[in-house]
Amino acid sequence: MFTHLTPPTSIVIAPSETHGWGIFAKEDIISGSVLEECPFHPFASEEDLPQYTYFFPYEMGVSKGTCWGFAPLYNHNLDPNAGYYFNIENSTLIFKALKNISQGEEIFIRYRKKGEECLAPEHLGRIFK
Repeated sequence: MFTHLTPPTSIVIAPSETHGWGIFAKEDIISGSVLEECPFHPFASEEDLPQYTYFFPYEMGVSKGTCWGFAPLYNHNLDPNAGYYFNIENSTLIFKALKNISQGEEIFIRYRKKGEECLAPEHLGRIFK
């Protein structure tokens, strides 16, 4: 497990025309770049924070939880320019650019629904090259 996480340097939180707040590129970002790595916290019960949850892979032994960092502020788009996957060993969620992202451009992810596959590490070679 990590002893610390470094705050992101290439992204910033700003007002979004899509939905309140969003994540934007502070500089040009190359496809495949890590945007941030966020710690996550599993929920003990179904009543805990039903919004802003991430559904974790079965191998983690938990069904859902929340992430810290900028994670709750990424907005949804069916054609996202970023994706995320779980690092089970480090208990983190890693966000990566799926495309080149220009300075000032909003960064979108595709939200997953309960039961949908997340971007598992075995898919990274295909998805994040």
